[in-house]
Amino acid sequence: MKRLVIGCGLAAVVAAVGLGAGPVWTGAVAERQHERALEFLEREPQVRVLSSEYDRGYRGATSRVEVELLGSAADDFAAFMEQEYGVRQAPVLVFHDGVSHGPIPSGSGGVPGAAFVTSRVEVADAIGAHLPLFAGDPTLMTAETRVGFDGASRMTFATPAWEVEGDEAAFSFTGLEGTLSLDADMASGEIDMGFDQLVLSEFGSTWSARGVRLQAAPENLGAHIWTGDSVLEVDTVGVDDSEIEGLRIVSGAELDDGALDVTFDATMHGAVAGGYRIEESRLKAALYRVDQHAMEQLVALGDDLELGHIDEHTMGLRFLGLIPQLLEREPEFVIEEFTIGMPEGPFRASARLAWEGQTPSLEDAFAAINGLAAEVEMKAPRDAVHRSLRAYLRHDLETDAATYGQNLSGQELDERAVELADARVEAMVAEGVLQHQGQDLQGHLLIEDGLVLINGRNYGPVWALLAR
Repeated sequence: MKRLVIGCGLAAVVAAVGLGAGPVWTGAVAERQHERALEFLEREPQVRVLSSEYDRGYRGATSRVEVELLGSAADDFAAFMEQEYGVRQAPVLVFHDGVSHGPIPSGSGGVPGAAFVTSRVEVADAIGAHLPLFAGDPTLMTAETRVGFDGASRMTFATPAWEVEGDEAAFSFTGLEGTLSLDADMASGEIDMGFDQLVLSEFGSTWSARGVRLQAAPENLGAHIWTGDSVLEVDTVGVDDSEIEGLRIVSGAELDDGALDVTFDATMHGAVAGGYRIEESRLKAALYRVDQHAMEQLVALGDDLELGHIDEHTMGLRFLGLIPQLLEREPEFVIEEFTIGMPEGPFRASARLAWEGQTPSLEDAFAAINGLAAEVEMKAPRDAVHRSLRAYLRHDLETDAATYGQNLSGQELDERAVELADARVEAMVAEGVLQHQGQDLQGHLLIEDGLVLINGRNYGPVWALLAR
């Protein structure tokens, strides 16, 4: 009995100490999570943290972080605000967080955790006061986050639904919903988000997307190059009477001993434009063995260009300087399958482009071309090739007629386009660029040992073709 009393007393003391120390420890977990999130933002080149406040109490905390988005898109936004509302306002967002720490704090679903965070993202007052989208409510997004005892987190987030209509434009959005899970170091995670419908009408055209969902498992977050896999699915996306149906894009990026591999597989159930319909189509491609350090420098250059730190000329010069490093691991680009379901029959193509030579340098800049190896195969219905050429040539004829004041009827344009398309196809066959195979046209290009062969015919060195 005495041992039971003492045991209960010790248990009570331990429980009391635990319940007292719990909020202190779990509060520290929550604060570390806030600091990591802030560090993540500060590493982003297109984000500037304007202010950060974190007020930690015994059983909870509040924070407020204000950030400014940077880059050419941000400059365009500021210019738009100035032109439309007379206020040059940069895109500024304000993050409000309320943190509850326990050890068993209340939260969504009552699931225990080190902390629960309720968040609200708002646009700056100067934006909310002018943009109709935020009239009466500056909220851009709300979220609830559970931080586990190990520091990992899971967020559920949503945006409001918006419906705005003006004299010349209209915007309708059903709202974005999703979840985001991150490990304790915020280095990897999982995301699942989507929306039902977005419609934008402006200048007499309507752009729409329906049934959009993204699932991804990113890794190396915070680095210049993210890796991991993702799947994007879209029921329909279109502009006016042109529409793509059943779009699905699977992509992945992987790093192995300093080399980057990227894979891409896009499929489409169908598409229609101007009354012309395409059925099942696919593009499956991959890029192998790209030097990681060179790609990181290239991404950083793109950020510098976007932020206005360098101009396009400087970007071009620095890119040329990166070419030897980009080619150092003998990268390879492969189109495993490219299929378009045309009404006349399927178009099929495949390609391989590799660099297998000596690293180019200032002393031997031509090595970049001399080491090139490529193979391209294509096959398409002759009627489909002819129709595509007719449409292209008719557009050119119509443009030339308007430029030079020629009065040609629609029938005359059609007839002339048919004549030119016939001549172009026969010329390509006569030159050996294309070959007849039944009702199809096919072609085969091979670049090997510095020579170009088309359908088995030697067209000489690569440099001879480039010099034409």
